[in-house]
Amino acid sequence: MTAGLIDDADTWDTFVNESVSGRLFHKWDFMKITEKHTGFTFLPYGIFRGNELICIFPLFKKQIHGLTILLSPPPLQSVIPYLGFIMGQSYDAAKQSKKESMLRSVAEDLESEIAALAPNYLALTQVPGFIDIRQFLREGYEARIHFSYVIDLEPPLAEIWNGLLIQPPHQTAESREERLPLREEHRRLGLLLHRRGTVQRPGHEHPDDQPGLL
Repeated sequence: MTAGLIDDADTWDTFVNESVSGRLFHKWDFMKITEKHTGFTFLPYGIFRGNELICIFPLFKKQIHGLTILLSPPPLQSVIPYLGFIMGQSYDAAKQSKKESMLRSVAEDLESEIAALAPNYLALTQVPGFIDIRQFLREGYEARIHFSYVIDLEPPLAEIWNGLLIQPPHQTAESREERLPLREEHRRLGLLLHRRGTVQRPGHEHPDDQPGLL
C-alpha cells in the first residue's frame, strides 16, 4: 500500500459518498471552507492498494508558537464534531480478519506520513461507530470516549419538549443581550447517539481542552 496527497475533488467526494463512514464533514468543499476559515492547512491524504483508493484521511496542520499541530477535525470553531480517516467499500464488505489486516496496513502507512510531518501534537476524532483503533493503541496513542445523546422524534412535539432539560436562565439572558433571534421552528432535527474515539499522543490534552492554545 502507498500513501499520498489527493488533488482531485471528484475522486475524494466519490469515495466519501460510497463509504459507510463518509459524512458531509468529509466532503471536499467542506474541507476547503474549513481550511479557509480556521487558518489550518488541509492535507487530503489517501491510502492506495495498487490503483484502488481504500482510505482517506483529512488532516489539518498549523504552526502555533513554534509547535506543529495536526488535527482531524480542527478546533471547535470549525463546528465539525468528528472527522478522522474513513475506509472504503472494500473494507465495509470484508470479513473481520480482512478488516483487521487492512486497518493494520492503513495505520502503518498513516503513521509513516505523520512521522514525516513531525508533529508536536496530534489528535483525531473518529466518526460514530468506527471504534477499532487497536493499531493506534499499539503504537502508543491514547484514546478517550465521548458520549452524546439521542432523541426519538416520533413522539408528539410537546412530549419531546417536556423531556428536554430546562434552559438555564442566565443563558437565556445572555442570548437577549446579544440580540439573538428566537423563533419557533417546525423542521425535523436529526440527532445522533455517537461514540467518538479521540486518538492522541500520550501526555497531552486536546487543544479544545486548553483555552488560549488555539
